[in-house]
Amino acid sequence: MGDDRNEVALCLSGGGFRAALFHLGSLRRLNELGILSQVDTLSTVSGGSMLAGHLANHIQAGSERGVPWPRPGGVWPGFNAMADELHSKLSEHFRLAGTLSCNEAIVSKLPGAFKQWIGPMKLLELPERPDFVFNATELDSGRLWSFSRTRVGSDEFGYSARHGHALVAEAVAASACFPVFNQLVARFNASDFAGGTREVSESEWKILLADGGIFDNLGVERVAQAQTILVSDGGKGARPLPSATGVAPFASSVTMGKPARNQFEALRWILSDKSRDPTTANLRLERLSHAFSSQEVAGSYWSIGDGRDDEGSEAGYSRALAQEMIATVRTQLDAFSQPERHVLENHGYLVTDAALKRQAPDLTRVQCLPVAPWGDALSAEFVKNHLRDSRNISSGLRAIYGLFRRRGASPAK
Repeated sequence: MGDDRNEVALCLSGGGFRAALFHLGSLRRLNELGILSQVDTLSTVSGGSMLAGHLANHIQAGSERGVPWPRPGGVWPGFNAMADELHSKLSEHFRLAGTLSCNEAIVSKLPGAFKQWIGPMKLLELPERPDFVFNATELDSGRLWSFSRTRVGSDEFGYSARHGHALVAEAVAASACFPVFNQLVARFNASDFAGGTREVSESEWKILLADGGIFDNLGVERVAQAQTILVSDGGKGARPLPSATGVAPFASSVTMGKPARNQFEALRWILSDKSRDPTTANLRLERLSHAFSSQEVAGSYWSIGDGRDDEGSEAGYSRALAQEMIATVRTQLDAFSQPERHVLENHGYLVTDAALKRQAPDLTRVQCLPVAPWGDALSAEFVKNHLRDSRNISSGLRAIYGLFRRRGASPAK
């Protein structure tokens, strides 16, 4: 993971179902252009991990049916079937989305819920290409804990190659779980791990894992040594790439000033307006911008907060509409309506195409004009009509708003 300077890495951020749909649009365009098949490492967090687990399952199933993952530069013919099934899954509540229960009850249900969502695939059964890396946060150090086909662990504790029989669903659950309500406790034998920087005397480790976005919501830490980095950001507060003000090399580690010493600090960061240590997040983006502009790293970055600068003929939603309506859609794991799903996939598809043209045109292997997957959802009027309540985290509240509108009244604010 991240050791080969020739590798192409793709990072999919956290952000619940919203991010998964936004990333789906990105993957669709990357596949059409013959770029997705060039990806060596897919580093994911939370909602991005949910999509990645679903993708891995379909790649494996396709290979078994004689539809293998293409050579670099090719187009994967299994994409539409994968996308259709994902839409079906995201049209329903995740099994635990509405659960109100004690911590232990939710923890006991969490891996099973993700197993039902993703399937029984084990880490050792993940495809060799791309190399799937699922990132969680180890709360004692506030640093990443990663799962892949070949190893499990962190830079602090070291890595182990002896946990390939763990489920991909467990890795995704760790990457996406919410502190306090459903963090995961994992137990490991210290003797299985090697290469860590941290001295730990215990023979058995109790590792507390939660949402990977607490430390790095982009997933770039695990691929910072790659030669080409593509980043899709559908997370909270996603925005265009800032000015290139970073001075330290991008590959150098970014350390949180205040690591998550316990699950309650992690929860406070996520719930507050200053979630996910914004100083560190901004520094990471600034370094990425500097790495692109200085040609230290090739690649491209796009976010759900991107869009057209004007109302011209260029395809896509305006930046103002994206920031006001699309980037404010909830990130929960409850059901997303068809209009919500169509707009989010369209947006990911179109901003990815625009970013690649500006920043990484040399990656394209297949020349084809962009055609948004859902043409009837492209107008600003469609977005304003169908997404005006989408920021509300409660499906009940959205239903109440809709009821008042049908009766020609507005609920009190």
